[in-house]
Amino acid sequence: HNIGPVFHVDDIVFQNEVLPFTVSRGCRFKCKFCNFPLLGRKPTDNYVRSEESIYTEFMHNYENFHTTFYSFTDDTLNESIDKLERIKRAIDRTRLDINFWAYIRIELLERFPEQIPLLGEMGIRAAFFGLESLNDASAKAIGKGIGRERVLQTLKTVRESWRKYTRLHGSFIIGLPHETKETASEWTKLLVERKTPLDTISVSDLHLTSPKTLAKG
Repeated sequence: HNIGPVFHVDDIVFQNEVLPFTVSRGCRFKCKFCNFPLLGRKPTDNYVRSEESIYTEFMHNYENFHTTFYSFTDDTLNESIDKLERIKRAIDRTRLDINFWAYIRIELLERFPEQIPLLGEMGIRAAFFGLESLNDASAKAIGKGIGRERVLQTLKTVRESWRKYTRLHGSFIIGLPHETKETASEWTKLLVERKTPLDTISVSDLHLTSPKTLAKG
Protein backbone atom coordinates (compact mmCIF):
# COMPACT_ATOMS: atom_id res chain seq x y z
CA HIS A 1 0.00 0.00 0.00
CA ASN A 2 2.80 2.44 0.83
CA ILE A 3 5.52 1.29 -1.56
CA GLY A 4 6.06 0.95 -5.29
CA PRO A 5 8.73 0.12 -7.88
CA VAL A 6 11.57 2.61 -8.22
CA PHE A 7 13.71 3.10 -11.33
CA HIS A 8 17.32 3.80 -10.47
CA VAL A 9 19.46 6.26 -12.40
CA ASP A 10 21.59 3.28 -13.50
CA ASP A 11 18.61 1.50 -15.12
CA ILE A 12 19.34 3.10 -18.52
CA VAL A 13 16.04 4.98 -18.57
CA PHE A 14 16.02 7.53 -21.39
CA GLN A 15 14.96 11.11 -20.81
CA ASN A 16 11.19 11.48 -21.44
CA GLU A 17 10.81 7.70 -21.83
CA VAL A 18 7.34 6.18 -21.38
CA LEU A 19 7.49 4.16 -18.15
CA PRO A 20 5.22 1.45 -16.73
CA PHE A 21 3.24 2.42 -13.64
CA THR A 22 1.37 0.06 -11.31
CA VAL A 23 -1.27 1.35 -8.90
CA SER A 24 -2.88 -1.94 -7.87
CA ARG A 25 -2.43 -5.71 -8.09
CA GLY A 26 -5.03 -8.16 -9.34
CA CYS A 27 -8.53 -7.58 -10.71
CA ARG A 28 -11.96 -7.45 -9.07
CA PHE A 29 -13.47 -9.27 -12.08
CA LYS A 30 -13.27 -12.92 -13.15
CA CYS A 31 -13.71 -13.08 -16.91
CA LYS A 32 -14.14 -16.71 -17.89
CA PHE A 33 -11.22 -16.72 -20.35
CA CYS A 34 -8.72 -15.05 -18.00
CA ASN A 35 -6.20 -16.82 -15.77
CA PHE A 36 -4.30 -13.85 -14.36
CA PRO A 37 -3.45 -13.98 -10.64
CA LEU A 38 -5.63 -12.39 -7.93
CA LEU A 39 -8.87 -12.54 -9.92
CA GLY A 40 -12.05 -11.53 -8.10
CA ARG A 41 -10.25 -9.74 -5.28
CA LYS A 42 -11.89 -6.88 -3.40
CA PRO A 43 -10.82 -3.29 -4.24
CA THR A 44 -9.23 -2.70 -0.85
CA ASP A 45 -6.09 -0.86 0.22
CA ASN A 46 -4.41 -4.23 0.68
CA TYR A 47 -3.88 -4.20 -3.10
CA VAL A 48 -4.09 -0.49 -4.01
CA ARG A 49 -1.26 1.97 -3.43
CA SER A 50 -1.59 5.10 -1.34
CA GLU A 51 -1.81 8.59 -2.80
CA GLU A 52 1.55 9.43 -1.26
CA SER A 53 3.37 6.52 -2.88
CA ILE A 54 1.82 7.34 -6.26
CA TYR A 55 2.84 10.99 -5.95
CA THR A 56 6.35 10.06 -4.85
CA GLU A 57 6.92 7.82 -7.87
CA PHE A 58 5.65 10.46 -10.29
CA MET A 59 8.03 13.03 -8.84
CA HIS A 60 11.00 10.64 -8.68
CA ASN A 61 10.61 9.77 -12.37
CA TYR A 62 10.23 13.41 -13.38
CA GLU A 63 13.17 14.65 -11.35
CA ASN A 64 15.46 11.90 -12.65
CA PHE A 65 14.20 11.24 -16.19
CA HIS A 66 11.77 14.09 -17.02
CA THR A 67 9.10 11.41 -17.49
CA THR A 68 5.48 12.54 -17.84
CA PHE A 69 4.21 9.72 -20.10
CA TYR A 70 3.10 6.40 -18.59
CA SER A 71 1.65 3.01 -19.38
CA PHE A 72 -0.54 1.93 -16.47
CA THR A 73 -0.19 -1.83 -16.05
CA ASP A 74 -3.23 -2.41 -13.79
CA ASP A 75 -5.57 -5.12 -15.08
CA THR A 76 -8.43 -2.60 -14.69
CA LEU A 77 -7.42 0.98 -13.97
CA ASN A 78 -10.99 2.23 -13.48
CA GLU A 79 -12.11 -0.46 -11.02
CA SER A 80 -13.43 2.20 -8.63
CA ILE A 81 -14.04 5.94 -8.39
CA ASP A 82 -11.97 6.06 -5.20
CA LYS A 83 -8.93 4.67 -7.00
CA LEU A 84 -9.23 7.13 -9.90
CA GLU A 85 -9.69 10.07 -7.56
CA ARG A 86 -6.65 8.95 -5.59
CA ILE A 87 -4.53 8.96 -8.75
CA LYS A 88 -6.01 12.31 -9.80
CA ARG A 89 -5.07 13.92 -6.47
CA ALA A 90 -1.50 12.64 -6.82
CA ILE A 91 -1.28 13.97 -10.40
CA ASP A 92 -2.64 17.36 -9.35
CA ARG A 93 -0.04 17.60 -6.60
CA THR A 94 2.79 17.12 -9.10
CA ARG A 95 1.64 20.10 -11.21
CA LEU A 96 2.88 18.11 -14.21
CA ASP A 97 1.13 17.39 -17.52
CA ILE A 98 0.83 13.63 -17.01
CA ASN A 99 -0.31 11.55 -20.01
CA PHE A 100 -1.02 7.83 -19.93
CA TRP A 101 -2.31 4.63 -21.54
CA ALA A 102 -4.46 2.16 -19.59
CA TYR A 103 -6.69 -0.92 -19.61
CA ILE A 104 -10.24 0.38 -19.17
CA ARG A 105 -13.40 -1.63 -18.40
CA ILE A 106 -16.23 -0.22 -20.51
CA GLU A 107 -19.00 -1.66 -18.32
CA LEU A 108 -17.77 0.54 -15.48
CA LEU A 109 -17.78 3.64 -17.68
CA GLU A 110 -21.38 2.85 -18.62
CA ARG A 111 -22.43 2.26 -15.01
CA PHE A 112 -20.43 5.17 -13.58
CA PRO A 113 -20.34 7.83 -16.33
CA GLU A 114 -18.63 10.26 -13.97
CA GLN A 115 -15.47 8.23 -14.60
CA ILE A 116 -15.32 9.45 -18.19
CA PRO A 117 -14.57 13.17 -17.61
CA LEU A 118 -12.42 12.23 -14.61
CA LEU A 119 -10.14 10.07 -16.77
CA GLY A 120 -9.96 12.88 -19.32
CA GLU A 121 -8.89 15.34 -16.64
CA MET A 122 -6.27 12.86 -15.40
CA GLY A 123 -4.60 12.82 -18.83
CA ILE A 124 -5.66 9.58 -20.55
CA ARG A 125 -4.30 9.51 -24.11
CA ALA A 126 -4.94 5.88 -25.10
CA ALA A 127 -7.44 3.33 -23.78
CA PHE A 128 -7.43 -0.45 -24.27
CA PHE A 129 -10.96 -1.92 -24.12
CA GLY A 130 -11.27 -5.70 -23.84
CA LEU A 131 -14.64 -5.81 -25.59
CA GLU A 132 -14.16 -9.43 -26.79
CA SER A 133 -17.35 -9.67 -28.91
CA LEU A 134 -20.19 -7.57 -30.33
CA ASN A 135 -22.41 -10.65 -30.39
CA ASP A 136 -24.55 -10.14 -27.29
CA ALA A 137 -24.95 -13.84 -26.47
CA SER A 138 -21.19 -14.45 -26.64
CA ALA A 139 -20.34 -11.41 -24.52
CA LYS A 140 -22.91 -12.38 -21.89
CA ALA A 141 -21.52 -15.93 -21.73
CA ILE A 142 -18.11 -14.63 -20.58
CA GLY A 143 -19.45 -12.04 -18.14
CA LYS A 144 -19.50 -8.97 -20.39
CA GLY A 145 -23.20 -8.65 -20.97
CA ILE A 146 -24.22 -4.99 -21.21
CA GLY A 147 -25.06 -5.47 -24.90
CA ARG A 148 -23.77 -4.08 -28.17
CA GLU A 149 -25.90 -0.95 -28.22
CA ARG A 150 -24.79 0.15 -24.75
CA VAL A 151 -21.16 -0.62 -25.61
CA LEU A 152 -21.27 1.48 -28.77
CA GLN A 153 -23.15 4.30 -27.06
CA THR A 154 -20.59 4.39 -24.25
CA LEU A 155 -17.75 4.46 -26.78
CA LYS A 156 -19.49 7.36 -28.51
CA THR A 157 -19.80 9.22 -25.20
CA VAL A 158 -16.12 8.55 -24.49
CA ARG A 159 -15.10 9.84 -27.91
CA GLU A 160 -17.14 13.03 -27.46
CA SER A 161 -15.64 13.60 -24.00
CA TRP A 162 -12.00 12.79 -24.73
CA ARG A 163 -12.20 14.07 -28.32
CA LYS A 164 -9.36 13.50 -30.77
CA TYR A 165 -6.68 13.60 -28.10
CA THR A 166 -7.17 9.97 -26.99
CA ARG A 167 -6.87 6.80 -29.08
CA LEU A 168 -9.46 4.08 -28.46
CA HIS A 169 -8.41 0.47 -29.01
CA GLY A 170 -10.78 -2.50 -28.96
CA SER A 171 -9.63 -6.09 -28.44
CA PHE A 172 -11.83 -8.95 -29.67
CA ILE A 173 -11.98 -12.76 -29.63
CA ILE A 174 -13.62 -14.92 -32.29
CA GLY A 175 -14.83 -18.35 -31.24
CA LEU A 176 -16.52 -17.62 -27.92
CA PRO A 177 -19.67 -19.56 -26.92
CA HIS A 178 -22.73 -18.94 -29.14
CA GLU A 179 -20.55 -17.54 -31.92
CA THR A 180 -21.16 -18.72 -35.48
CA LYS A 181 -19.53 -17.88 -38.78
CA GLU A 182 -22.53 -15.67 -39.57
CA THR A 183 -22.54 -13.75 -36.29
CA ALA A 184 -18.78 -13.23 -36.39
CA SER A 185 -18.94 -11.99 -39.99
CA GLU A 186 -21.72 -9.56 -39.08
CA TRP A 187 -20.04 -7.77 -36.18
CA THR A 188 -16.48 -7.85 -37.54
CA LYS A 189 -17.81 -6.10 -40.64
CA LEU A 190 -18.79 -3.18 -38.41
CA LEU A 191 -15.20 -2.97 -37.21
CA VAL A 192 -13.58 -3.25 -40.62
CA GLU A 193 -15.91 -0.62 -42.10
CA ARG A 194 -15.13 1.71 -39.15
CA LYS A 195 -18.73 1.96 -37.99
CA THR A 196 -17.65 2.22 -34.35
CA PRO A 197 -15.80 5.02 -32.50
CA LEU A 198 -12.71 2.80 -32.16
CA ASP A 199 -9.45 4.01 -33.72
CA THR A 200 -7.73 0.62 -33.79
CA ILE A 201 -8.72 -3.00 -33.24
CA SER A 202 -7.13 -6.39 -32.66
CA VAL A 203 -8.95 -9.66 -33.28
CA SER A 204 -7.69 -13.09 -32.25
CA ASP A 205 -9.13 -16.58 -32.21
CA LEU A 206 -10.05 -18.37 -29.00
CA HIS A 207 -7.23 -20.68 -27.88
CA LEU A 208 -8.21 -23.82 -25.99
CA THR A 209 -5.82 -26.25 -24.33
CA SER A 210 -6.86 -29.80 -23.52
CA PRO A 211 -6.37 -31.18 -19.98
CA LYS A 212 -3.98 -33.78 -21.40
CA THR A 213 -1.75 -31.04 -22.81
CA LEU A 214 -1.74 -29.21 -19.50
CA ALA A 215 -0.80 -32.43 -17.69
CA LYS A 216 2.18 -32.94 -19.98
CA GLY A 217 3.33 -29.36 -19.36
